[in-house]
Amino acid sequence: MLERIPADILPPGAAVGTLTATAAEELGLTTNVIVASGLIDAHAGGVALAGAHPSGTLALISGTSNCHMLCSEKEIFTPGVWGPYWSAMLPNYWLTEGGQSAAGALVEWTLQESGASANLFTRRSNADVIRFN
Repeated sequence: MLERIPADILPPGAAVGTLTATAAEELGLTTNVIVASGLIDAHAGGVALAGAHPSGTLALISGTSNCHMLCSEKEIFTPGVWGPYWSAMLPNYWLTEGGQSAAGALVEWTLQESGASANLFTRRSNADVIRFN
């Protein structure tokens, strides 16, 4: 199993190569397009902290689950909380995170099961503000 792990672990956003000819043709792009290493969805949402003062700022990333992401210049070890991870979301910052599984899915389920759901979803389609599906 260990032989399948790459020798070089790259940080998020690092260039790993360019599109293959097959991928470029299927996507209607050129082979000059750079392919970068990815990161998980909640970490991608937290990248917005880079435009703020990231140290000590808590980001709440909501989707199917909720993730609470805290960047810090210092390691913070807290029982029951994930991390700290170095440069996992933003370069040169420690990341500590917690989560609430299925929190966003619960909100959607509650709205769909509500007696007012037909009205809510009609208003949603007319207002073009909130999308649940």
